[in-house]
Amino acid sequence: MQDYYEVLGVDQQATDEVIRHVYRRLAQAYHPDLRPDNEAGIARLKLINAAYETLADPDKRRRYDLKLGIRPTTQPSQSGPRSSQASAQSRATEAERAREAREAEERARNDRAAWEQAERARRRAPSIRRWMAEFRRKSAPPIGVFVVGTFLIPFVVGTLFFHWLFNSWGSGLAGGVMTIGCVFLYFAMKGASR
Repeated sequence: MQDYYEVLGVDQQATDEVIRHVYRRLAQAYHPDLRPDNEAGIARLKLINAAYETLADPDKRRRYDLKLGIRPTTQPSQSGPRSSQASAQSRATEAERAREAREAEERARNDRAAWEQAERARRRAPSIRRWMAEFRRKSAPPIGVFVVGTFLIPFVVGTLFFHWLFNSWGSGLAGGVMTIGCVFLYFAMKGASR
């Protein structure tokens, strides 16, 4: 049997107010809207909800305590004298619980801030594919630049290379034409792969 006191991280003598406070903090920290891909966090939230349902209802809590073998504690009555030692101990315990709750809340706030910072960074850093599409859309070159970059430059480079290789301008021109053919072939294959 799962110990719901450990799940919520509270003492077995915790008051309803402390249980409610800790539950709200944990529910906010593990909520699926904050981390939708975290399956372990969603499972943990279900366990936290089950623990809170049991411990928040006094009748269910009493039955749960009896199953665990915990002696039911009676809430201190408002009437009647209390010893100063018990009162001081109660105040110290409450102060310690409040401090622990503040620390847990601070940890949850820091976790949330770190997650939000990572999410902002992820949104700011576009993927390469998105960036390239945006770049192409915003800065499409004029047709003259396309013709020069795609046909003229390969033709000149191919002509000069084959002229140097065979020491003949005829071979150079044929090499330039072959280079343009390779460019056409490249674009045809690239278009067919889409």
